[in-house]
Amino acid sequence: MAKRPTDGGSAGIGLAIARKLGSEGADIAVADIYPAEEAKALVEATGQRFFSATADVSDIAQANVFAGEVRDALGPVDILVINAAVVPFPDFANATFEHWKRTFAIKVSSKGAGNGFTHVLAAGRP
Repeated sequence: MAKRPTDGGSAGIGLAIARKLGSEGADIAVADIYPAEEAKALVEATGQRFFSATADVSDIAQANVFAGEVRDALGPVDILVINAAVVPFPDFANATFEHWKRTFAIKVSSKGAGNGFTHVLAAGRP
């Protein structure tokens, strides 16, 4: 059985990814800053195992903890889905440079994707 963690799986595209992969026979792990209860219900309804933790993947310590928890709960990871995204400002006209830095950190830089790759891979593969 494949184990596929995704970040940002509590809503939107991440939720759709969790639902689709679960329906195809994958156990799913979700790291998100919001609870992933809907993803849990959808995945468990397919008969697959589900693990989630509230985690900010831009924080290297939280990414490391999550990777270890996934390994302990589901075993080694087969596929990693990097999907986390934020829109930390109310509207485009009022966005500050700090808002842009936070968005970039999650979506593009090593603070999001890099943390995920580094720590899930370090937690072990089959």
